[in-house]
Amino acid sequence: MSFLRQESTSSLRFIIDTIAHIICILVTAALPIFYLPYTRDMFTLPKQYLLTGAILIILLLWLGKIVLFKQVFIRRTILDIPLLALAVLTLVSVIASVVPAQSFLGRVDSFVLHGAALLSYMCWYWLYIQIVDRSDIWRWLLYSMFVSAMLAMLIYLFRGSLPFSSVQSTTFNTVSQATSVFGVFVAIMGILGAGFTLVKDRAWYARILPAAVSILSIITLTRLGFTLPIILFAVGLAGVLILGYTLIADTSKFWLVTTTLVCIVAVLGSFLGVPQALKEGLPVEIALGATTSWDVTASSIFDSAKTFFIGSGPGTFVYAFSQYRPDAFNTNQIAADIRFTQPYSTAISFILEFGMLASLLMLFTFILAVGALFSAWMRTRPSVWSGIRKRVSKGGAKDASHPIRLEMFVVVIVWIVATIGLFTIYYDVVLWWIWWTLLAASITGLSALVPDLIKEKRIMLHISPQYSLVFSFVMVVATIVVVMIGALGVKLYAAEAAYTKATTYTNLAESEKYLEKAITYRPQHTPYRLATARHFLQKARDESSKNDPKPEIIADHLARAVNEARFAADKEPNNVETWETLAAMYVNARAVVPDANTWARDALIHIVELEPSNDVAHWQLGDSYLFNGNVSEAEDAYRKAIIVNPDYIPAYVSLSQLYESEEELDEAIAVFAPIQAVVEQNPEILYELGRMHFNRDKKDDLDKAEELWLTAASLVPDYSNVLFSLGLLYERKQEYNKALGYYQTVRTLNPDNADVREKIRILSR
Repeated sequence: MSFLRQESTSSLRFIIDTIAHIICILVTAALPIFYLPYTRDMFTLPKQYLLTGAILIILLLWLGKIVLFKQVFIRRTILDIPLLALAVLTLVSVIASVVPAQSFLGRVDSFVLHGAALLSYMCWYWLYIQIVDRSDIWRWLLYSMFVSAMLAMLIYLFRGSLPFSSVQSTTFNTVSQATSVFGVFVAIMGILGAGFTLVKDRAWYARILPAAVSILSIITLTRLGFTLPIILFAVGLAGVLILGYTLIADTSKFWLVTTTLVCIVAVLGSFLGVPQALKEGLPVEIALGATTSWDVTASSIFDSAKTFFIGSGPGTFVYAFSQYRPDAFNTNQIAADIRFTQPYSTAISFILEFGMLASLLMLFTFILAVGALFSAWMRTRPSVWSGIRKRVSKGGAKDASHPIRLEMFVVVIVWIVATIGLFTIYYDVVLWWIWWTLLAASITGLSALVPDLIKEKRIMLHISPQYSLVFSFVMVVATIVVVMIGALGVKLYAAEAAYTKATTYTNLAESEKYLEKAITYRPQHTPYRLATARHFLQKARDESSKNDPKPEIIADHLARAVNEARFAADKEPNNVETWETLAAMYVNARAVVPDANTWARDALIHIVELEPSNDVAHWQLGDSYLFNGNVSEAEDAYRKAIIVNPDYIPAYVSLSQLYESEEELDEAIAVFAPIQAVVEQNPEILYELGRMHFNRDKKDDLDKAEELWLTAASLVPDYSNVLFSLGLLYERKQEYNKALGYYQTVRTLNPDNADVREKIRILSR
């Protein structure tokens, strides 16, 4: 059965095909607007589960037809072998990943392209080719995308108002956590709507939906105000216009002129930007820049032959980012504490995580697809189209008289724009799904022009009892696999829902209950273990802050915290966060476990190996060395912290205190010379510097101490230590009235201080 041609079939076959078509249409209409507010990421997990569930059901229906009708019917395309090879390389990359579990299942708090997701998208593409075998189904699916896009944009524009009052006010859209990703989605669907609106002799009711999507996309892009989606929108409209003017006989002149005007406005918006008055105030999105993304990627893929050919593993950009994170990030207040899980764009991510083999294969697939689509374009001769119209008429399509070639090539243009988008932004569930859907729709639609674009193969199976038994067994196994995948998905979702609920409680008992439930559902998931470790550490801190703390309870909480963190570190030894948590556990346990400092030191060494630019880890490593009396190692660690972050104040303070403890006051004072501007605004450092000058008491030291302490007092007028020190200084200078005044001020702030009372008594005689 080829596209645009129907084949007589049995009632049962028709029913199965119809069910598959309905599922496909419903998922297409629902996916962009589907979300569930029970997990940290309301979009990624629900959407991925919805798509995967639909794929499994359609796959079961396809296998069921094989068993029922004793024949295998496959529609093959030129992309099948490259995509099969890509699937194999994906599995190889997952197995060889630095974190195989995350590479296969991804993250639950945010989207990263993982093995299971990519395989599901390829499976969706393949099933689309198999079941979309008529022009009416092809068009229904595209109109389903229009429905979902229109609803998504209406929800964004009117969220909080009827009839969308149930949408959370913090949910700016239903497509993605990232508003910029939503903008690219709007641009893609707006181009598709504008292209379908151009079709000539289309009934008015068939033009309403694409026209509405096109208009809403213009309004939404204006409200968002992001330049990148507007550029993609302008590029796509330009391609649609070239197509419209080339196929002028099939194009509505009114809508062609209208689209031309819109394209001109979009181009101006790309260069001049959207007027501020028309934009909506949206939260700032923090994303990694293109230059840093490329630098991290280049450093990672050239690190070894493995990472060059098969990558570090799907969804593992965060590990490469930690390893090759620029030191300059430490001085950026916004980015200093962020470990980016996504690079600038999907293309960069694919190169780093999947390796050059998979990336070249993906490029080859794109070139192969473009070549096939270009071949279809070259065959758009009148004789070809007359033949197509005849086939459409025989197939019983309802609107066989109107030219369908414009629609088909519009889909191709939109797919090319979506491909360009891969290099400009990081795609998540919906955008990846759109990319594969548009690719399948392009090939399926244009198979009418190039008959060999889709080849049909029918294999008749023997009807012997042995073959029946084999295929029945295959069907049973497939059903069991689907049920097991479904059960696993339910467990994973229940675990994330429980963990999300645990994070909403301030009561530690309630939080612990849901943490335990999350671990019960997903015991090997390290983020849940790390959260549990931090939970018990907090319980230990709370117990220690009581008036009558119980050491045995504190020790028990610390032991449980260490065990959880240790489990996470064993499961994911390349995860910086696990070692950070483990180091924190050991540091807090130093008071009750003699060897804890050694363990903390080892954990911190792991951190600086995995993340060399981690200034905090270098500083804490210095503290752990100093705790054991290793002064030279501590000095090196503190200096390394200063090298990777010249603005990191704690490292300067610790290094200065180290020199002071070694009675090297000259070096202790000189430590702060590179950050003099920062020192002048920091009352604590001013106090410490003044104290060291006072204690050194060389030429001009008392005057310098006076200057520093007076500056600190001007910044914090009630800084008792500074005021008391000024009293001591003036007493040494024999300026007793000034000293008495400062002591009296300190007594006002600290009436129970016996030392201050004694000083006042002596000076008042």
